[in-house]
Amino acid sequence: MQKGTDFSLQIPYRIELLSLVTSFVGEAAQALGANGHETQQLRLAAEEVFSYIMEAFPASETNEVFHLQAQEDGEAIRYHFSNHGTPINVRATPEFDASDLDATLDGLGFSLVKQLTDHFECINCGNDGWSITFSKRLSAFRSLLSSPVTEAAAPSQENLGLRVRQATADDATQLIGLIYRTYRYSYLQAELYDDKALRTALEKRQLIALAALTGEGEMIGCGIIHFKEAHFAELGTLMTAPDYRTTSAVTLLVKELYRLLRDDSFKKVYFCANFVTTHTYSQRLMHTLKMVTMGLKLSVHERAKFIGINEEKGQRESYVFAVRKMEDSGRSQTFHAPQEHQEIIGRLLCNVGVSHNWGEAKDASMLPLQGKLIKEPCNDIQLMDLQVDAFGADFATVLKQESVAMQQDGFLTCFLSLPLDQPQPRELALLLKANKYFFSGLQLKADGRWYLLYANLFHQRFQFYGIELHDPVAQELRRYVEAEYLSLY
Repeated sequence: MQKGTDFSLQIPYRIELLSLVTSFVGEAAQALGANGHETQQLRLAAEEVFSYIMEAFPASETNEVFHLQAQEDGEAIRYHFSNHGTPINVRATPEFDASDLDATLDGLGFSLVKQLTDHFECINCGNDGWSITFSKRLSAFRSLLSSPVTEAAAPSQENLGLRVRQATADDATQLIGLIYRTYRYSYLQAELYDDKALRTALEKRQLIALAALTGEGEMIGCGIIHFKEAHFAELGTLMTAPDYRTTSAVTLLVKELYRLLRDDSFKKVYFCANFVTTHTYSQRLMHTLKMVTMGLKLSVHERAKFIGINEEKGQRESYVFAVRKMEDSGRSQTFHAPQEHQEIIGRLLCNVGVSHNWGEAKDASMLPLQGKLIKEPCNDIQLMDLQVDAFGADFATVLKQESVAMQQDGFLTCFLSLPLDQPQPRELALLLKANKYFFSGLQLKADGRWYLLYANLFHQRFQFYGIELHDPVAQELRRYVEAEYLSLY
């Protein structure tokens, strides 16, 4: 806009006015012809910049004022964020890098802003601190100097023209924006906030994303499949943007996901999924997708925050581990497990279509001197994954040493995976109970092997009544696992 015709907003320097800032940004953009998708991107960028300034550089005086200006810039709209009090050094913020989360996490917000806009700049204003500027070209730009002002129509929930297709690398920015709108930064898989890594995964089909799009091309929902190996994939989150949870987007995504899983090219692929237990919404998809409960993963991490869904604060998130029902190969596999758990394990395997017979345990003296143990610590969520690849005569000593070390290092949860196809020490059940490990189901891993799943919650006071379950098999397994947990004390 020419001088004297720009939009401007002056407000108290307070984070509580975030919605006013994003509304101003959205209304200014729509006045210049922005469509729904462009408006949403600009609102997200504004939210990230304003939140960064408010949280990183709190006001030094109670009467400080925040300034926001919107201007025409060719066929783009440009925004200037500044305060005339507390100096802010935004250049000190590191560039986000998914491979170095600890050192660059503070830069994650600006990384998102750069992906949502065409130009992003930090300007040194001398004694007035710093100004943050970003702009975006509008596909149907309409100058207020040459066009009559018309009221922008609100997005209609009717006749959205919804369709679902597989996302390409060019959809990476929209996909990141959808994840942010749904979870902010609480989504567990950090690589899905990185544009470059996400593009590569989509190009190499390490990740398949089904995108629900409006008639205007705005992505409002998605379902994600992660391929850990060519023959092993994990169904990720099925999500919809907060404003569209009452539309048919979820139904369309589920139908397309079911059709995709039945494709001949995936006949030899093992599909698994982890369904949250905070609520039962996602668990209701299990039967539709022919997923079968196999185990419970308790106290995995702090709960993700779903935007627009109020949830009570409580214990850490737990999951139902499920596997898509397989075609019976017709051959019986020899498996090994403590006798006390063989009945329930047999039922779980039967549910998923795996034929088996039980092998004999071995005395520790008959095992190799040393076994093979793989450790995968997740320090940021205080979770340790221990996987036994082969049992050895040293298993009892190694397990005790590792358990003590984990407690000293501050881990809250340990999952211990024991190979179902390997002969086990005869005294295995006693060894596990002595170190506070309890049976919690079965797990199928990317190597195509089945594992017994045991958990150790160390000093946590775990409440099983806080687990919401929809599937009757999962409910039965919860009762069984709870009894095992209580038997330790």
